[in-house]
Amino acid sequence: MKQPSKNLSSGLERQLSMYALAASAAGVSLLALAQPADAKVIYTPTHKWLPVNHYSYLDLNHDGIRDFELYLRSSQGSGYFGTFFTRSLTVRWAATTQRQNEVVLFTSNNFVCAAALPKGTKVGAENFQGQLPAWMFLNNHGTQGSEFYAGPWLNIAKSAYLGLQFAIKGQVHYGWARLGHIRHDKPVRALLMGYAYETIPNKPIITGKTKGPDVITVQPGSLGRLAQGSPGLAAWRKTGDNK
Repeated sequence: MKQPSKNLSSGLERQLSMYALAASAAGVSLLALAQPADAKVIYTPTHKWLPVNHYSYLDLNHDGIRDFELYLRSSQGSGYFGTFFTRSLTVRWAATTQRQNEVVLFTSNNFVCAAALPKGTKVGAENFQGQLPAWMFLNNHGTQGSEFYAGPWLNIAKSAYLGLQFAIKGQVHYGWARLGHIRHDKPVRALLMGYAYETIPNKPIITGKTKGPDVITVQPGSLGRLAQGSPGLAAWRKTGDNK
């Protein structure tokens, strides 16, 4: 395998040592870069408003495999008792072959829903007791005054965390996704604010932890740059993707 260019600056080499594990976790072959032996949390910051009535996907480890899908719904219908409006947010596996993927659950109004975890919650094997899909919130209301709601994610002003379990090459890993600014009234909305996973199989993760010696922050396009080798790395530095 071609070695990284000797013309790379020492500053870039330091950046590469930080990104080596992230690239490895994403399935990028960079054998020339030393990989830290310690466990790492790979964190991806985002600022993405979920589209209404369309699927959004989470690829926690940037390997090109969709781990979870989110569906923000807004619809209306009519019946004997007038017009009904349905607004909801659902999380599920992105494919039926991923039924081992789960979220931390919570019972709301006698419905099993996805839990809205606070920052600092430990997510590990003991948190998972069931499978998907699961509502994050559901709100049905009609023009005749009837209303039904469930789910802990209704109108979260700031943010909360999904606790996630998923598989990488058959091994269980834990992660989280942060969502906020959620409204179930018109217009329905939800903001995906970031997500992370633990690179060591079966090791718990702490929701909202985005800083520290064991955390690597990546942008969605950064790992693709690493996969290109030295030319991609030079472009990564030149275009400012490393800022």
